[in-house]
Amino acid sequence: MNTLMKITLKRTDIQMGDFDNMIISGNWTAIHSWHVVTAKDGSRDVFDSMAFYHFTEADGDLRVDQCWIKENS
Repeated sequence: MNTLMKITLKRTDIQMGDFDNMIISGNWTAIHSWHVVTAKDGSRDVFDSMAFYHFTEADGDLRVDQCWIKENS
């Protein structure tokens, strides 16, 4: 984990919010969800996330080989 991520995690609490929906088509899935980031000073940001994942199978394992995430606050 890099230094910036460590500092961010020490200053905030991240809560997974509502899971809206998931669409699966072939080797692709799209997930729409909400989550809340609360700073230690009490300020809050709500994020609307749309994530797209592409899966491949290798040696009997299913793995994500591509991922795009779009967030709006």
